[in-house]
Amino acid sequence: MSLLKTKSALVLGIAGVGGLTATQTAFADEAKPASRTTDKVGHLDVSVDDQSLRDAISLAESQGVQVFRDETRVRTGNGEETKKHIKEAEDYYKERANSLTAVTNKYKADLATYNQKVKENEALTQAANAEVDAYRTNLSAVGRNVTFTSKVYSDANKQSAVTTLKQAVKTGEQVRDTRAAIAEYESLQNSFVGFQTQADQGNIKVTRETVTVKNAEDLKKYRDEITASNQKLTEYVNSLSDTNGSIAEDKKPSFKLYNFVVDPALLAEYNKPVEAPNFEAAPVERVTVPQFTYAFYDIRQTSDASNDIENKDGEKITIKSTAKDGGNVHQAMVNQTIGIATTNDPLPAGRWDKYHVLTVSVNSPKENVELNEELTKSQNPNWTTEINKETGKITFRATDDYLVEINQNQRTRQGTIGGMMNDSFDYKVPNIFVKLLKDNTDYEFTSNVMINHEYKASSGSVHVRTDQADPQKHNKDDKGVVIDGKTVFFGSTNNYNITWDFDQYKGVNIDKEMQEKGLDLIDFYPSDALSFNPKKHKILVQDGGTTIAVGQEDGTFKDGNGKTVEGLTWSQVDRYDGIDRKGPAIKVSIKGYDHPYYKNYVEQGKSLNVVMPMATKIVDQTPGVIGGVYGGNTYTNVAYQSDFGNVYKSNEVTNTVTTMDPRKDAVLAVSQLESLDLKANPKASIEHKTFFQYRASGSKIALDVLGRAPETYSITDAFHNADQYDGVYFVESNGEIQFKPGTPLYAKYRKHGGKLPKDSDVTKYTTQTIVRDVSKRGANTPTKATDNADSLVTIVKVDFDQDFLDQIDHTKSTFQMDVFFQAKRAKNVQNVNNVFQEEVNGLMFDSTETVTNTSENAVDALRKDVDGMNKSFGSALSVIRREVQKNADTIVENKRNQDTFNKSVAETLAQHHRQIDEHSATILSVRRLAQNNAKRLDIIEPKLVQTDSELTIYVPTVRTDADALMYATNHGIAAGSIKEIKLNAANRYVVVYNTSKTAINGGPEALSRPEHVDKVAQFMKTIAIQNQPNRASADKVANAQGIDKDKVAVVDVDGSTYNYVVDTRDDVKPISPTPTTVNASAKTFTLDIPVAYSEGYKVKALEDTRLKPYLLQAKYTTDTNYRLTMNLVGSMTKDELEKLVKSIIQERAPKA
Repeated sequence: MSLLKTKSALVLGIAGVGGLTATQTAFADEAKPASRTTDKVGHLDVSVDDQSLRDAISLAESQGVQVFRDETRVRTGNGEETKKHIKEAEDYYKERANSLTAVTNKYKADLATYNQKVKENEALTQAANAEVDAYRTNLSAVGRNVTFTSKVYSDANKQSAVTTLKQAVKTGEQVRDTRAAIAEYESLQNSFVGFQTQADQGNIKVTRETVTVKNAEDLKKYRDEITASNQKLTEYVNSLSDTNGSIAEDKKPSFKLYNFVVDPALLAEYNKPVEAPNFEAAPVERVTVPQFTYAFYDIRQTSDASNDIENKDGEKITIKSTAKDGGNVHQAMVNQTIGIATTNDPLPAGRWDKYHVLTVSVNSPKENVELNEELTKSQNPNWTTEINKETGKITFRATDDYLVEINQNQRTRQGTIGGMMNDSFDYKVPNIFVKLLKDNTDYEFTSNVMINHEYKASSGSVHVRTDQADPQKHNKDDKGVVIDGKTVFFGSTNNYNITWDFDQYKGVNIDKEMQEKGLDLIDFYPSDALSFNPKKHKILVQDGGTTIAVGQEDGTFKDGNGKTVEGLTWSQVDRYDGIDRKGPAIKVSIKGYDHPYYKNYVEQGKSLNVVMPMATKIVDQTPGVIGGVYGGNTYTNVAYQSDFGNVYKSNEVTNTVTTMDPRKDAVLAVSQLESLDLKANPKASIEHKTFFQYRASGSKIALDVLGRAPETYSITDAFHNADQYDGVYFVESNGEIQFKPGTPLYAKYRKHGGKLPKDSDVTKYTTQTIVRDVSKRGANTPTKATDNADSLVTIVKVDFDQDFLDQIDHTKSTFQMDVFFQAKRAKNVQNVNNVFQEEVNGLMFDSTETVTNTSENAVDALRKDVDGMNKSFGSALSVIRREVQKNADTIVENKRNQDTFNKSVAETLAQHHRQIDEHSATILSVRRLAQNNAKRLDIIEPKLVQTDSELTIYVPTVRTDADALMYATNHGIAAGSIKEIKLNAANRYVVVYNTSKTAINGGPEALSRPEHVDKVAQFMKTIAIQNQPNRASADKVANAQGIDKDKVAVVDVDGSTYNYVVDTRDDVKPISPTPTTVNASAKTFTLDIPVAYSEGYKVKALEDTRLKPYLLQAKYTTDTNYRLTMNLVGSMTKDELEKLVKSIIQERAPKA
């Protein structure tokens, strides 16, 4: 019985039975992987015909060729390698035989050629040596040193030697001739003894010069020169007879004598030894007696063993990777039943013997596997099976019947036992079946084989892995942005992207029975927070970014061509077997044996992405109450994937819904927002027939959550029949609205950076629609109609214009609106209720309810009083009469009290007159003392002359009297010495202070005058720099616009807008009270002095008289910098003036 299907049939040869390491990576037509068979013992011998080589050896030896036998070439390998070894041996024997024959023939021809070449070389060598000898003789004649060397003759060597020898002779002759010329010159010069004699007598000057020469020609001009000099000397000597006494030094003639040397480089070349070779005949390669080697082959087959991993149906599971120990790794799923099938090489041709014993043992893991004994035994009828459950070892032995079947394929020979195997022989071998029980586990299998007690081998390990799936879930918005954990808006679509995780399954091959369980993806969702509408929400199955199937309302899927995908469905379920979770769920299923999705994605390890869209519901957080709070709830979503019964849970995704809380209130007016609602103000009421405002406060819409400005937004109010509404309303923005650049509204508000400020009136961007009590939304009742005519407006709807909404930049805006409806309380009734509806993008939210009461107005009260008086007029008169009598009694009593009071006042006045008389003497003494003090003040006052000084402030940041006071005190002026703060003609602040120790301070009215602030404010210009991320960026823009930073008083920051307050007072005054005239032709320069608040002495130093001729201007350019404009007068230089300023400041510096 065949164990395997044809496409995965395994073989067993008599050379050995399989180990696990040679598991094939594909089916029958695939290449077999390298074997990892270990512990091989024994081998099978294979022979190859070598007679042709032996014949060639005999012939060669007879012709004198030396033939040697090398060591036998042993070739050991598995079945495939043995075939190659046989072919190698056959090719080798053939090549050696042919080569040896060729060597023998060539050896004869080479001997004859050798002898002829020796004779030719000797003749050429003799001729060359004769020519060299002639050059040796010439070299000796010119005194050259000759060395003798031996060289092998060649045409090139000979030519090189002749060239060198010729040049050496030429150099020798040149040195010889030059030396002779020098000797000749020296002899001539020495013959002219007059030079030395006259020089010794002091009559002439003689100099000597050493000259280097290369040849005899160089000395010719010197011979002519010395001869001429000698003639000149003779004439000079003859002229001395007329001269008495010594000759002046400057009158003595000068003569030059020469010493000559041969050029050192020429001598160096001359002194070099000259190589004169003695040529030897070029050797002729001797004909070597050929030595020929050969070897015989010893071919031994050691069969490889390996294991294939199969599914329960006998189909191979391909190799996925290689483990660290070198074993092949196959991928499977947990709870899958797999087969471990042992394989081996076939029996090679030429093998002698028969099978008598064939044993295969497989070692299975002890844990996390379950052996299927029934299937293992039933699938291996040609083998007996022994199972050791403790060790996990399963042993198979070939049955006698199977051995007989194997040995029938051998051909017998007469008179021998056994026969020769002409062809290879394949065998079917056993396998085991186990169920894998644990995920994320590496299962290792090994096996051993024994045959005929002459060959034994063990396989390396083979691995099977199970890896759990890890489905990932993410919520994405309609733009594809992941919003896990984010806040979402009502009605927004939650696009749940679920990764159907198959990448770990690459290489699996699931059997048919297991595939019947199918592939399912189950998404449990909270139905109280999310809704799924199959008409609107289409489930998508995606491969990467490409949608390959779209869910239909009937539970099927269609591909990109509109064709139904067979076996791919979706359904809504309440539970799923194997998942301990209840509630609504959406299940996507793949059913069918070898479904294309299974083949293309599961087996290939490619994950799918399934998108399940769901809408966010509106959840009322205050059920049972009119209006209230909507949203704010949190919901969680989780998915599961079931892979043929193996269930895996995804991560949970949680989101929160934004909050909407429209509020209704009643107030007296837009400017008077005290609530008239009974819940907030139980005693409040609205006066009958008076006007008031219904305030509809819209929700603060999170535009960042919505992801855009509202597409539609409206407020709808329904009025009670006690209220009269006549179409007057007012809309106020409770947030800052930023418009998109380039839009008309951005241009309209460009002064504010394209922003509509908070608390702005936006009524003009709305449209009001009303519904009347009779005509409703139809035509109004005709004029002059009295019966069934419209009498009041019952509903009003305020829509925000689409053009306004479209221009809002949602990323920078706060959208919250207040709508005030002016109403009149037309009826005097209590508990008047009112609710409005807020609509955002078609979603409606009821507001809270406001309830108000009605109170009587003055007319109502008067009418009621009149009615009351009519009913109780009689009783009221009697009451009045009693009150009049009571008042008369009170008047009499008050008169008596007044008389008593008048008497008391008269007594008190008399007492005061007596006291004045008693103290008149004391008052006279005080008057005299005052007169004396006045005289003393007249004497002291001239001594208290106040010395006032002024500080003019040019810093733009000083804009108020308080700023000027702070500036003066920070720059060294004592607060107690300041008498007055005023403005000069240029509207610059001037601080008047007293420098004497007897200073009299100015009062508050002198130090703080509001009119100064208003006056200075006229010169402060505000320039807005908009849409800037920070101050540094704003400063760059301000600089580009020409704003002088030294004139910036302050920078106010409003969001991304920087308002620069610039001082436009352009006058600059000198610090000295006496103006300095500036000469137009004089040179000026500026000098900056850093001045800290605590360094006022630097400012005072500038008043030094030594600086006055040069100081033109002095002003504070910043809070910490003082700029001087200096005039270069007279001979004073810039450097000298700078040193003078610094020295004066140093003198004024406080001493430690």
